[in-house]
Amino acid sequence: MYLRAIGLIHDITFEGNAMLSLLYSVNLPDIFI
Repeated sequence: MYLRAIGLIHDITFEGNAMLSLLYSVNLPDIFI
């Protein structure tokens, strides 16, 4: 599940979507807790 979340974040960042990238970055602490 962690790797899948990282994959999604990587794909979004790679596509250059700053808004979604920011949202996923904010949600990172919740994912890893």
